[in-house]
Amino acid sequence: MGLYLLGLKDVVLTDIAPVMPALKHNLKRNKPVLGKMLKTSQLHWNNSDQIKALKPPFDVVIAADLVYIEESVAPLLAAMEAMVSDSGVVLLGYQVRSPEAHALFWEQCVKTRAHNHINKVTAC
Repeated sequence: MGLYLLGLKDVVLTDIAPVMPALKHNLKRNKPVLGKMLKTSQLHWNNSDQIKALKPPFDVVIAADLVYIEESVAPLLAAMEAMVSDSGVVLLGYQVRSPEAHALFWEQCVKTRAHNHINKVTAC
């Protein structure tokens, strides 16, 4: 939402099905500030139809608080690869909740095309 307010116009917010009601509720509450409802879409990283429905590639992919389950690392990286353009960037920010998932993510990341596009955002 904040990036839309900073001037990014084509914004799509995604999450898994159980979280979509809360996401839509937050957007509705912020509509007076945003001036409109932003686009939302359900996204499971291993669902290629949902990824294609987003109409990638994107110049900017922002991923927040996603690296905390080891089993999700491979689908997350594949989704990032599918969504970011060749000249795009992935901004990734998260708190390390699982040292194992964190280590696996970066170990696997260097083996993918996504590695060239990911910029880690760390807390100050």
